[in-house]
Amino acid sequence: MKKSKGFTVLELLVVIAIIMIITGIVLTSMSSSKAKSIRAATISTLSGVVSELNNCAYDSGYVSTGTAGSQPSATGTPTTGVAICVSGTSPYGALSGHNAKWPALPTGAAYLPVSNGGALTSPPTLIFSASTTSTNVTCTLSTGVCS
Repeated sequence: MKKSKGFTVLELLVVIAIIMIITGIVLTSMSSSKAKSIRAATISTLSGVVSELNNCAYDSGYVSTGTAGSQPSATGTPTTGVAICVSGTSPYGALSGHNAKWPALPTGAAYLPVSNGGALTSPPTLIFSASTTSTNVTCTLSTGVCS
């Protein structure tokens, strides 16, 4: 009987097939993990906004989602870098003691338009959201929860 010095073509094909199956499983689980991490980072970022908006309501401020210096409007899409809590009178600058600005969201997430708002009541009823690659994140100020 003759001794073989290498692998047969069939053995090599089996090994390649196993490697391809494992690669497919790993890539699938990694894409799911990425979507979950974007969602978690978005919830974390928006939780800080919820805290600022609750403080704004306590100080009788107004929510601003528009451009800097414009009249408060909480019916549009939040603009990154604009003060979150502003005074209700011209020039509509940041309310004293409130220097927080709408933060940039993680890559893969974007603010959605706010459907209600303006003057904040206590407890505030404003609801705002952000879309991520997998689902939307919604924050309700009356409960202080983002999910």
